[in-house]
Amino acid sequence: MGPAQRRASQLSPLSLLDGPPLFLGCNHSYIDMGTNEGRRFDILLEPEKRPRQGVYGFYGQVPRRELCVVGFEPNPAHATKLSRAMEGWREKARVFHIFGAAISTTNSYAQFWSDGAKKQREWGASLLNYNPGKMLHVRSAGAAHNDSQVRTISLDWFLRNHVIAAGSQNRVLAKMDIEGAEYDTVPPAVDALCESLDMVQLERHEKLLHQRYLTNLSAEDATRLNLHQFEKQSPAVQHLNAALRQMRGRSEQGTCRTRVQTLTAWCS
Repeated sequence: MGPAQRRASQLSPLSLLDGPPLFLGCNHSYIDMGTNEGRRFDILLEPEKRPRQGVYGFYGQVPRRELCVVGFEPNPAHATKLSRAMEGWREKARVFHIFGAAISTTNSYAQFWSDGAKKQREWGASLLNYNPGKMLHVRSAGAAHNDSQVRTISLDWFLRNHVIAAGSQNRVLAKMDIEGAEYDTVPPAVDALCESLDMVQLERHEKLLHQRYLTNLSAEDATRLNLHQFEKQSPAVQHLNAALRQMRGRSEQGTCRTRVQTLTAWCS
């Protein structure tokens, strides 16, 4: 077991993902992909204390004690704080888990990168090395290391094995803020998304892709390619756009239950 796994084991054991559906018997569920320090859980489980942050009107008057909640946060720098807060959150929900893993396209391992911005709670930490030469490899202590990896969980696999397999009575809201990994992760999971989620709040990170692309250009060429131009020609951006258009089209035809909502940065 590597250092990242030892730290992750303080959270929910990853072995639970190989067991029965986590949402079995749940009627109201929330999936948080890119948990960071878990501030959304405070808003979710204590809405009366944050009346102006009405992002969870999705659940209406449903008692929060009936919610089933699963989060994913691969950055080991947040593991200690999250594990300390979990008991309090567990007492307020029917099911509550946080896994030390990144949502991706496969059940495997991958290098994870930190932007080193401690004061901003490393919001830019990512599977995507979008600033080569300045991003840090992540290990269990959150410092630079050249051979450490984090666990990755396939979005398609997770939805099929833990949401769809749990039954169709579940109303599910998901937040996806995975710092650039959405361009690879969402397109192959369209069918599972359409079958499993009622709403996904998606934060897009074209600026990160743009920043990575510019590092490979000369200074002169970089000044010619602004973000808007980049979005028009980037295969990754176009791939995600096509997937979202497909979901909207299927929704209009009644074959996709998922509504996609763009997520604003303040609620990461």
